[in-house]
Amino acid sequence: MMNLIEDFTPILHKSDIEFIRLTQEDRDVVSFEFKKPAGMYWKAGQHGIFTFPDKHIKGRSFRGFSVASSPHEDTIRVATRISDHPSDFKEHLMYLHEGDVFRMRGPFGPFHIIDSQKSAVFIAGGIGITPFMGLLHEFRLNQEALPLAVRLVYADSDSEWPFMDEINDLTWEIDAFEV
Repeated sequence: MMNLIEDFTPILHKSDIEFIRLTQEDRDVVSFEFKKPAGMYWKAGQHGIFTFPDKHIKGRSFRGFSVASSPHEDTIRVATRISDHPSDFKEHLMYLHEGDVFRMRGPFGPFHIIDSQKSAVFIAGGIGITPFMGLLHEFRLNQEALPLAVRLVYADSDSEWPFMDEINDLTWEIDAFEV
């Protein structure tokens, strides 16, 4: 029960994060990087709830995104698919400028490694790779968090592989990791 409380309590914490850049990861997958506020910490694999603090958004005014970066990095990276006809929220994301403010609750949630003394199999499809990117970056930066072995099974019905070049690079940097 204590882990559940620890995993979800951060939803009560709001942070304004400053936009740095966007990167086109694949045909319709875009990642967004924000400056990490001083003192912010999360467990790799967790997600946050994001809003625009100063914009009126038609429809749902918030979105949940998995954090694709390690808590040991200086940025918070999230990614999403953006179609040819995006929601008002995603359209506003695409028009962020360096220095614009985005609001985040969390990161929070139970999706993280609890016991690094076991092996792990990650199964991801498409944009579902995002929380695993946060975990992989954590393993690269923090060897103590690395499970005995990590195997990634990654599939996508559209034959798009967001982050695949980065994943291939990480196989060389992380002991006991294979795709």
